[in-house]
Amino acid sequence: MPASKESLSCGPEWWLSLLVLACRLRWRWAAFAAIALLVASCGGATSVVPTATERTVSPSLTSTPTANPLASPTLEGRFAVDDSGRELAIECWGTGDPTVFLESGGGAIDEFSGSALVRELASERRVCLYNRAGRPPSDPAPDEPREAEDIAAYFHALTRAAEISPPFFLFGRSYGGMLVTFYASEYPDDVAGVVVFDSPAPSATMTEEDFPEGVWDFPGNTERTNVLTGFENRFGRDPVHFEAPLILISPTHGESTPDDRYWLQTSSDAEQVVLEGGMEVIDTQASVIADYILAAHEP
Repeated sequence: MPASKESLSCGPEWWLSLLVLACRLRWRWAAFAAIALLVASCGGATSVVPTATERTVSPSLTSTPTANPLASPTLEGRFAVDDSGRELAIECWGTGDPTVFLESGGGAIDEFSGSALVRELASERRVCLYNRAGRPPSDPAPDEPREAEDIAAYFHALTRAAEISPPFFLFGRSYGGMLVTFYASEYPDDVAGVVVFDSPAPSATMTEEDFPEGVWDFPGNTERTNVLTGFENRFGRDPVHFEAPLILISPTHGESTPDDRYWLQTSSDAEQVVLEGGMEVIDTQASVIADYILAAHEP
C-alpha cells in the first residue's frame, strides 16, 4: 500500500501528551527544529526482552492514488458509558473485523481524523476513534481523581454501547501507549493485538515538582486523570503484562527512543519495528505501519 502525504491534526486537545513530554525535557535534551519536536523520555529502570524481534524499515518512495475510504463514517455518535448517562463521542470508517482503535495521546478524535494511517487501515478494516471524557463533544469527566481503571472502564462500556464486538486491535500513540497496554492487561479477552507507537516509558521517580500538570486537579486537566501517580509512577514501578501480541514501532528520531524498549516486557509475544525518521513517519510511512497491523490480523 502507498504511503499517503496527508498530515495528522495536532490541535489543542493534544496538550496532555505534549505536557508529559515537555516535563521530561527538564531531565533530558531537546533537538529543536521548526516543528519543535520533543525528544527523549524520563529516566527510570527499564527491562528489555532480549528475544524480541527488531527490524528497520526505510521510507517508501512511491505513491499510487487509491479510492478514499474516508468519504463518510460507517459509525458516528455519542454513547452512554456510566450510570449517570455520561456520553463519549466515537467515529468509525471502513468495515471488517477485528476493529482497530487508535488511542491518541491527547484524547481527541481530531488527532487522527482524516490521517493517512486511518485511510490505509479503513481500506481493509473498520477503524475507530473516540474522544475521552472531558474532550468535547464527549461529556465532561467526573470531577474527581481518575485512574487507569476508570479510563479502561469507559472505553469498555463505549464499545458495548456502540455494539462493536471484540476482540479489537489497539494502537496507542505517545501517552496512548500506557492506555492501550493497561486495557490489554485489564480486559485480555477484548484484545487481539497491541501497537505502541513512539511512547515514552513511564517513570517511577517523577514527582509533582517535575510534572505539576500530571496532577488530576491541575487547571486545564479536563480529563481529571491522575497521570503522575496513577500512570507514570504506578507503571514505572510495576509494568503491566498481557498475552496479546505487541508491536512496538520506534522512529529512529522519535520522542521516546531508546527508552520505549520498556514496552517489550509487557507482552510475551513482542516485536520491535524501527522506522527511519521522526514522529512524521506516522504520516510518511502510514502504509508500512498499517501493513504491520493488518498482517497481525491474518490467521
